[in-house]
Amino acid sequence: PSAFTYIIVDAQTKTRTCIHTPLQEPFAMAELGDAAAVEALLEGAQLCYFDGRHTEVALEVAAAARERGIPILVDAEKPRPLLNELLAAADIVVTSENFAAETCAEDQAPPADFDRDSASDSE
Repeated sequence: PSAFTYIIVDAQTKTRTCIHTPLQEPFAMAELGDAAAVEALLEGAQLCYFDGRHTEVALEVAAAARERGIPILVDAEKPRPLLNELLAAADIVVTSENFAAETCAEDQAPPADFDRDSASDSE
């Protein structure tokens, strides 16, 4: 059985709630296959998206995406095994303000003039 996630968006409060049903066993690289399978997976991709789960497989696929010049987006919501390595591979990181504040060094914070309202309006 596949993992699945329901996402409930409240436009009024600009919040979302995710209800996730995970896999019973962790996803392993052996299930994805060899390099040819990864190549087929990335065929025609313009962006490679990771949600911070299954990071061992995500790191392998991200490395292959990087070799092909495919941008990598990571949606990080909470600490997970190997997430820091996956974040280091990312071109784009999407996360909550709280997680960013807890995770990023002070010199990585948005500039003081960053307009959070305008950024959230463009979502």
